[in-house]
Amino acid sequence: MSPRVGGAVGERDAESSRVASRDAGLAVRVRRGLPEDAEGIATLLSAVSRESPFLGAVGISPSVEHLRVLLRPGETRIVVVVAASAEAPSRVVGYAHAVAGLASTMRHVGTVAVAVDAAFRGQGIGTRLLKRLVDEGQKLGWVRLRASVWANNAGSRRLFEQVGFRQDARIPEQLMDQDGRLVDEIVYGYRLRGAVQAR
Repeated sequence: MSPRVGGAVGERDAESSRVASRDAGLAVRVRRGLPEDAEGIATLLSAVSRESPFLGAVGISPSVEHLRVLLRPGETRIVVVVAASAEAPSRVVGYAHAVAGLASTMRHVGTVAVAVDAAFRGQGIGTRLLKRLVDEGQKLGWVRLRASVWANNAGSRRLFEQVGFRQDARIPEQLMDQDGRLVDEIVYGYRLRGAVQAR
C-alpha cells in the first residue's frame, strides 16, 4: 500500500484533502505519508495488531526508525499513504502502503497492506487509502498491485473487491491463526490503467 517524487504536494493531494470523513468530531484527510507520521503510524499499527486476529497473527509492529526510512521523500519503491485527523495531523487513523518487488522481475508489482483504526472503520477510509495507492502506483508506472488476505477476513475482502481488486488465487491452508487453525489465503490483484500487456 505511488508517491510524488520529493514528497511535493500536487493537485491530487489538494483534492483528497478537501474530502473528509467524520467520526468523533474529527475530519480525516488522506494524503501521502511524511517522515513526521512515523510515530502515529507505529501507534496505529501496534493497536490494530493487538486487536486484529489477522494482523496480530503476523506480528506487524515496525519501529519508528524503520517507518521514517519508508517515508523519506523521493522514495519510488515504497508508497505510504495515511488518513490523519485534520485537527490533529499527528493522529494517524488509517495507513496503507505498497512495496514494489526487489527483484528486477517484480519491480512492476506493488504489494499492498491496509490498516484502519477500529473507531474509524466503516467510514470509507480504507477505500480512500486504496484508491490513493492505485493513483500513486500509476504515477510510478507500476503494472499491478497485489494483496494477500485471510479468507475469513470478510471486511478486507469486501474492501479490496469494492475498489476493483480481483481474486487471482486461493491457496488452501496457507495461513495459520493464533489458535493454530489453518486458513486459506486469497491473493487479490489490480491491473493499473495504461500498463503494458503481458506477452
